[in-house]
Amino acid sequence: MLTLSIKLTLVFFFTLLALQFFKPIAERVGLVDNPCARKQHTGFIPLIGGISVFTGIIFASIVFGWISSSVTPLMTYIFCISILVVLGAVDDAKDLSVKIRLVIQTLITFIMIMGSDLFIHNLGEMPFIGELNIGWLGYFLTVFAVIGAINAFNMVDGIDGLCGCLSLMTLMPMAIAFSWSGQTVPMLICLVICSAILPFLVVNLKLFFVKQKVFMGDAGSMMIGFSVVFLLLSGSQVAPQDTSFSAAAALWFIAIPLMDMAAIMIRRVRKGQSPFQADRNHLHHIFLHAGFTSRQSLLIITAVQACLSVIGLLGIYFSIPSYILMAGFVTIFFCYSYAIQHVWRITKYLRARRINKVRLLKENHA
Repeated sequence: MLTLSIKLTLVFFFTLLALQFFKPIAERVGLVDNPCARKQHTGFIPLIGGISVFTGIIFASIVFGWISSSVTPLMTYIFCISILVVLGAVDDAKDLSVKIRLVIQTLITFIMIMGSDLFIHNLGEMPFIGELNIGWLGYFLTVFAVIGAINAFNMVDGIDGLCGCLSLMTLMPMAIAFSWSGQTVPMLICLVICSAILPFLVVNLKLFFVKQKVFMGDAGSMMIGFSVVFLLLSGSQVAPQDTSFSAAAALWFIAIPLMDMAAIMIRRVRKGQSPFQADRNHLHHIFLHAGFTSRQSLLIITAVQACLSVIGLLGIYFSIPSYILMAGFVTIFFCYSYAIQHVWRITKYLRARRINKVRLLKENHA
């Protein structure tokens, strides 16, 4: 019998091989990212990171014996991410309209609800009323939550490594929470996805001896977003004896992608724009505009998400009431949203400080 560490190592190397296998195919069929005004990389970058991560997850499903002919939550999950990867790959190649993507994402949500019986129905403990169950309204909230998570990770995928690193900072704390409550299968899914993401990050960030990078693509970011929300529901919206964390604690695990998407959409609507209109006002753009490098921005944003995820874990470990965790998250979101609304003033100030610091350093060395 293979140990867990050996199985996860096999997933890592299988995904690494998939990345090398799909590179020439992507270049032949035109599944590459072209430079443009909003994308300032050079050359044509293969968009096969997500497809390779998906291949690693399927390989893991075989290794762990998750494949079944019956309708199970696991098979429902695999079916849903398969459709999303195809949708994302077509979107990467043909640039589908927002309406088509939203319709298919909505259908995916209903398939998930019917196949796994996962939907938001318990918002956790509230003062004076106890557990807040919202009943059938949860189906509508679930649709918004799933579509929101899918697009949150899609929108945050703007600089090298960011989507992958934020995914790790979300999935690893969830794996810890699942292990605390004894939910083995969701914990394994978290670890499998992390094992499949790591080789992508090696190639995407051109670590070690890697010379040609690849991008995650919509196929990967949408699949990861769905995987995250599926696991969050698996941990918070199940029977009480199987619950790993509250819905409020779950928000902390996905804080940066969720807050970034919500704040940007609010800003766009206030300006009379479509909430799905692409721009360069995301968190990573703010850091770049403030004078930080892409790698510095990646490290800072990842570190912030790691801290927020730790808050979620501490909330679980010390059994902090849901309404306190929710109040804390809402407070941080309002602060973040306010900062986004005044983004140019803030970045101008930060850039000026960095320029002055560099000037003083040069004067001291002169």
